[in-house]
Amino acid sequence: MITRLHSPEPSATRPGFVLLAVLLALVVLGLLGAGVLYASMQEFRDGRARLAQVAARSAAEAGLAVVRGRAAWDPAKNLSPAGTVVIRGVDVGPDVVDTLRIVALGNALFQVVSEARAQYGAHSAARARIGALLALTPPHLPVTAALIAAGAVVINASRVSGLDTTVGLAHDTSAVDMPAVSLGDSSALSTAACVPEGCLAGSSRFATDGGLASASIMTTDFGVLPETADHLLEAGAVITRPHPTLTVVGRCDRDNAQNWGDPLGVLQGAPCGQYAPVIHALGDLTIDGGVGQGTLLVDGNLRVSGGFSWHGAVLVRGSVDVAGDATRLLGGIVAGGSATIRAGAEVRRSSAELERAMMAAAHPVVATERWWIELPQ
Repeated sequence: MITRLHSPEPSATRPGFVLLAVLLALVVLGLLGAGVLYASMQEFRDGRARLAQVAARSAAEAGLAVVRGRAAWDPAKNLSPAGTVVIRGVDVGPDVVDTLRIVALGNALFQVVSEARAQYGAHSAARARIGALLALTPPHLPVTAALIAAGAVVINASRVSGLDTTVGLAHDTSAVDMPAVSLGDSSALSTAACVPEGCLAGSSRFATDGGLASASIMTTDFGVLPETADHLLEAGAVITRPHPTLTVVGRCDRDNAQNWGDPLGVLQGAPCGQYAPVIHALGDLTIDGGVGQGTLLVDGNLRVSGGFSWHGAVLVRGSVDVAGDATRLLGGIVAGGSATIRAGAEVRRSSAELERAMMAAAHPVVATERWWIELPQ
């Protein structure tokens, strides 16, 4: 008996299984591709986020660098009372916004918070905040008398006092009395038309170190202070009645060359009371009346009259001539040449006004040790 083997017929469903396998492979490949694309997109987003974070941190640091710069610092903040807050923006580049918050802490200290926001695209943004402690370093001005002069001094029926005085907007300080006049040679002092005891007051009538003191101040402090000048005056300038002025919105107009501050609070609310500019005359200067405060630097000779009232430091490379008519200079005068104080004029030493003038001219430096800290966002 012969048994015949039959081969099984091909299954009619096999082509369907192949198609299913192909479809499954395509799905797997699609999922893998989608996963790779998602991972790539996520890595791209993470990279942009990190880039935004670096940009924000760099911008915050740049903001601190800007506020520490001599050109960017606004000296008007120097005399602000503790608790005063100033907020300003800083341009540090495209797609980045930096805001500075400056708080006066008192004792010549300022807290600065630089907050920067960086934006890259619709979904990549970052913020960084850095705080810093800045301290003002005012110039040291060793005014050891109400009037210091390297040349002859003439006091003509006027008043020169080295007794420490605080008047107007000056803060109280411990009184330190100084000589009325300091000059190079006592024989160069003339007190015409007045009894010496009635014209000169102080810890002593005069001292004889004026020549050395004047030379020291002229070669050190005078060389530094012009860098901070708020107003430059041409040689031979004649200034008539400088006075505090306001902008159209009622703020102190510090751009007006005739505005030298308001030490007596003439304007309501004294908006210019904290404005004590550095005024630098590039040659001879004549002032007729008016009022001002701060630091007055004169490369040539100085003549004042007409009841001019000044609070602060006066540094003159040449001679000084102060006429009467109730002219009053409160602070201290240093002359590289001679000095004449005529009848009716008054010169008084004030350590408070000198301190305010130097503080107004100061610029910030970072505090010692660790001066900055990264703040939580």
